[in-house]
Parts: sequence; structure tokens; C-alpha cells
Amino acid sequence: MQRYILKVLITTMLLLNIGFVHAEYTKSELEHITASADNGDIAAQNILGLFHFDNGDLHKAEIWLKKSADQGVIGAQGLIFSLYMQIEDDEKALEYGQMLILNKDYKSHAINNGDVEMLLASIYIEKIDIEYYAKMAVKMYQYASDKGKLPATMSLGIAYSNGTGVNKDIKKGFMLLKESAEKGYVDSYIRLAMKYRDGNGTKKDITKYFEWANKSINHDNNLGQLILGIDYVTGTNGITKNSKKGLTLIRKSAENGNLMAKDFLNKFESSVERSTKKENLTLACSVYLGEEKVGDFNYLIDFNTSTANGWKAKITDSNISFTKGKDLNIVINRLTGGFRGNIAGSSAGSAILGECQKYTAKRF
Repeated sequence: MQRYILKVLITTMLLLNIGFVHAEYTKSELEHITASADNGDIAAQNILGLFHFDNGDLHKAEIWLKKSADQGVIGAQGLIFSLYMQIEDDEKALEYGQMLILNKDYKSHAINNGDVEMLLASIYIEKIDIEYYAKMAVKMYQYASDKGKLPATMSLGIAYSNGTGVNKDIKKGFMLLKESAEKGYVDSYIRLAMKYRDGNGTKKDITKYFEWANKSINHDNNLGQLILGIDYVTGTNGITKNSKKGLTLIRKSAENGNLMAKDFLNKFESSVERSTKKENLTLACSVYLGEEKVGDFNYLIDFNTSTANGWKAKITDSNISFTKGKDLNIVINRLTGGFRGNIAGSSAGSAILGECQKYTAKRF
């Protein structure tokens, strides 16, 4: 879950469930509360922290809430946890989040609805390379899922599917994603769709893949738009090729903030620009088999007539391929400048060396 969404969630959750009420104080009342707080009154410290938090002075709020939280006041612990989440101080957020869920009053408090565990899991998951934190993330997701938090159910499904912080169980991962999706959590739709598409944890079912993928894009989900858009562009997974529709979906995905969609469009548009070049390409290479030079070749690839020195060439958005007799078959990746093919029956993928590869990479 994005940290922005977490901030929205935490401010609504904690301020309401802790029992926070906006309060106005006269100058005299505020001076009295401050004096009591200075004298160690934890209730006054909590009230003063809430006051400064409400008025946007997070520095003063931190000072007073910390004093109260360290003495076990659950409302102060929840609010300072919220504060550290907002300023993205993960270490302090972990400290006070863990303090909060271990508070003796936590289980019976309204704040115990799974949201705190979801937020803690979001911090643990960023430390995923450390096994302890991965396991803690799963533990928090499980708790939140048991409380009915569908984002946690989805995250738990992903963890089981990938074996992150828990023993890999693709069937359980599928069932958790299915539960989250069927209960209406939109982000789960495309993930469930891909399970059906790939037969991962369930029987492969392209009809259900298409059904859930369409539900995803109907809710403007950017990942769903990207995945289904690529299928339309490539004509894969049982979908009739429709490049116009596919690119429209991918552009919507990019507009909705999907970085992979933006990267796809950049590469696609770059390849289209290259494929429409009017100038021809001269491919000049020295060919080696092992360390032995077996000759040079120089071919002019005509973009307009799709020929290579008179021989038919196939030119697509990504590749150029041509064959001359039985002794030469070359495929050139137009996006990377890379080669594959055979010469005299031997692999030439690594045999075409030196200036040929450098020159061609520049030209493409």
C-alpha cells in the first residue's frame, strides 16, 4: 500500500478511534494545562499533545505525546504512532506501534480493528530482505485480515504465493486473493485474474481471467489496464489482437500513475519511430567461428522494400530478419541492437563481434 494512502488511513483511524475531539482552550486554560503537564500530569501531557497535533505543531505534539505514551497512555501511543507514520520515521513508528499493540488496554480498545497491524506490516515489508521482518509482516497481515481488512487479506495472499515471510503455498495464496476480490477489494481483481491466466494455485481458466481483468479496468485499476492492454497489443491469452484498444488502456494506466506502463509506452513509441525511418541500414560485420575469421559481410537493409541485397527481409516493430541461401540467417533486435542466427550451420549469436555490434546499436 502506498504511504500516501497509509497517511489517510492512519489519520482517520487513530483520530476517530482513539477518541480525539477537537478542542478550543482559552489562554488561561492552556497555561493551566501546560503547568500541570510540566509537573508530570500524564493526562495533561496527553491533552497538550493532542492540542498541538490538532493545531499542526508536530514538534510540540511529539514532545508531550511521547511523555504520556512512555507512561502507557494508549491514546498518546496511538497518536504518536500516527505522527511518526506521517513524517515517515519508520524506526520510531515501529517502536511506538509495537508499544501500542502490547498495551494491556489495546485488545478492548476501539483502536484494535486491524489498521495498526496493517500499517506496521507496511513498514516490515520494506525490510523484506531481513527474514525476521518478512515474518513479522505476515503476522501483522494475518491479524488485520482476521479483523476483516481486505487489503491485508490480499497482501497475505501475495506473501503465500511468493513464499515471502512464510512457507510458499500457491493454493492458499490463490484462495486469499479470491476472498479479497470476491468481497470487493478492487486491487485484488487483476491479481486474481492473473492467477486464472497462469493456472497458479488453481486450474487455468482464460474466461475467468478475462472476467476479472475486465472488472479491474472497469474500476480504473492501473495494473489491470496495463496487463489487459498488453494482451490486446500482442493478441495473447485468448484475446483478439487490437493494438488501438490495447494502447488506449496502457495510456490510461500511465495516466493513472503506473510506471511500468510509462516505460512500455516509451519503448513502444521509440520502436515505432525507429521502424518508420526512411534511411536504410548498412550492416557491416566480421564473422568469427571460435577465433577463426571466416569472412566479412555487408548488407543493405531497405526499410521501404523489406529487402536485404535483393533477399526478402522481414521488418517488424522490434526485429529485422533475413535469410540468404542456406549459409546465412540473421535476426537483429531493433530495440537493443542484439543479434542471433546461424552461419554455415553454426551459432553466430556470439560470433558477430567488434565494430559490427557497436555500429548497429548506434544505428538502431
